[in-house]
Amino acid sequence: MRVLKGEWVVPVMVPPNTAPVIDPRSFRSFCFRGEGRANFVISAKCEKTAWRLTKQRRSGNVTTKPKCHVVIEYLEKLIVPFLGRQFLVKPKVVEIDTDSLHHLAKIPALPFNLKLETFDELCDAKKYPSTMSFFPPCCSKEIRYVSILQMTDATRIPKCLSLEYFGPTITVEIKPKQGFMQNHPSINVPYCNNCILQLEKCHSDAFEQMYDFCPLDLFSGDLKRMCKALNSLFIVPHRNLRIFLDGSLIHSDEHQLTVEQLRESLLRDCSVSIQQLINALCCILVDAPSDDLFAVHDSGVLAKLLKGQRVDTIGIVRAYQIYTSLPKTVQ
Repeated sequence: MRVLKGEWVVPVMVPPNTAPVIDPRSFRSFCFRGEGRANFVISAKCEKTAWRLTKQRRSGNVTTKPKCHVVIEYLEKLIVPFLGRQFLVKPKVVEIDTDSLHHLAKIPALPFNLKLETFDELCDAKKYPSTMSFFPPCCSKEIRYVSILQMTDATRIPKCLSLEYFGPTITVEIKPKQGFMQNHPSINVPYCNNCILQLEKCHSDAFEQMYDFCPLDLFSGDLKRMCKALNSLFIVPHRNLRIFLDGSLIHSDEHQLTVEQLRESLLRDCSVSIQQLINALCCILVDAPSDDLFAVHDSGVLAKLLKGQRVDTIGIVRAYQIYTSLPKTVQ
């Protein structure tokens, strides 16, 4: 407080970088995109927008204390130096009031591809009761807004490009896993990290069957081996591959299509085969212009991912040994 021209002036503290508040009623065509360990992903299809709602570790519900700015800092300081900006969908932090978030958090309880045209439909307690929500209406009354991450929906062609292309939009989501064989000191392991995890999950009945996908094939830079890896995922996606058609999920671990069904769904109106589509994906991953001129380029996303992965010189086995050697109070 200070005197200015004979008047008392009280300074008002405005928080820096205040995030904009969104009104979900200004969006349309809501859809559940997917769920990971850390987030629910919801899209507003007609706006080509996606939101990531951060989950609590223990309850699995949407948290009131997301670390959205930490995620953005992680992308900027650790991911961008390896991948560059051309491969990243840059998110921004927005805020949503807790009442709207309660209704929005009902969407993960809905089936994939079920579109709700308006937000007011979610507010219908008879159709979509409060118990569906992953954000129960019991948070502190002091909390009025929660931060979420907003970004472009990667399953849709951006508006700036939509006039240059025609036909359906095919989106292939791949989780490539670790692409090199890591040596573990004093331990002779004849498998890559992904195969070790698959063996463990099959042994614990988390998965019913192994699959033929090996990330060492995908990252090999050899066209035949890369095609073999992607073919394996097309046949048995597990949690490593999802395919969208015009924003709708058509092939995944939860809803698998045969290769013929995939061709009918994706390429019905053209003479392209699934194998040609896989070849094209391989070219995209290594930034090669064609099959005939196939070669791995440093500018390709696969080479950049591998470079980033190799920063880890310890490995999961040694990391676990270090962890277990720590005092319980530190663990």
